[in-house]
Amino acid sequence: MQADDLSVKIRIYSYIFTFTNCLLGCSLGFYYGEFSFSTIITALCVIATSMGILTLCNYSVDYSRAYRKYVKDRKNGIMSPVIVRGITVARLRKNMALVIIFSTFFATVAISMSLGSSIQMLSWFVFLCVLCVMLTFMFNTTTLYAYRGTFVIGFFFVFGMLSVIGPQFLVLSACNSSIDIYPDTWFLSLASGVSSLMVLYGRSLYLLLNDDASMEHKSLVFNFGYRITSIYLVALLLGVFICSNMACIMSHKLIETPLLLLAFVPLGLKIFDIIKNMDRLDMIKQRFIVILKYCCLHNLLWVLVLLLDYYIYG
Repeated sequence: MQADDLSVKIRIYSYIFTFTNCLLGCSLGFYYGEFSFSTIITALCVIATSMGILTLCNYSVDYSRAYRKYVKDRKNGIMSPVIVRGITVARLRKNMALVIIFSTFFATVAISMSLGSSIQMLSWFVFLCVLCVMLTFMFNTTTLYAYRGTFVIGFFFVFGMLSVIGPQFLVLSACNSSIDIYPDTWFLSLASGVSSLMVLYGRSLYLLLNDDASMEHKSLVFNFGYRITSIYLVALLLGVFICSNMACIMSHKLIETPLLLLAFVPLGLKIFDIIKNMDRLDMIKQRFIVILKYCCLHNLLWVLVLLLDYYIYG
């Protein structure tokens, strides 16, 4: 399989992963709130906004990589324009402007449906969006890029949690229900954050095997070795497993926990394959995509659990 095809697949599944995270948060909002026109519109707007934010971050990553290539070529005496995935920088800026308008529109609708016409809340949202993009840009254009395996862990973990807690909060606000963070919300947000770290590890390993050797000495894998970071990857898997099952045991039915094994069993097998074959770049790429798939499946299985609880056990 071509490298470009793999890159496109990875990006597609990253969108699906973000979508399922937000869908899980919205489903928790529906579970503890109600189905109504306002909550459905709020959920759709939250999901659309999250897709827009992820697109902005991807644009930032694309530009930073193209810029690094441009600087490297210039040092080697090669003068070439900055081309981002086949498009010019001017075109990229226009695309970013359109995505910003798109995201701001849907965020405004979601905030107005859930919190009323609050300019202050909208201002905070715009600030957080800009912060996300700027942090992504900073980590990919400065020397901090070399430390992405360590510094960005907190960033991924926090926003992985917020991708579940935030949608539930907005959906509950839209139906005027009492807003609370229930045990399953806490555990599922933690599972989402840990899943994000698992995806981050797979991606950092994939990038490490493709990047220049000058970057390796500051990477997580190089500093701690494959054996230690393999233990870290297994610990992440156990963390997701424990948090997910605790959410099911504390807030739902114990009998529903075997359903989650449909995601955890194949996910564990693929992670074991990665640990066994860390020197094989082709396998790392393929297994990284599979990790994304089963993280998405885990979220969808939880949506199914919430539906079963809502309609059967009521």
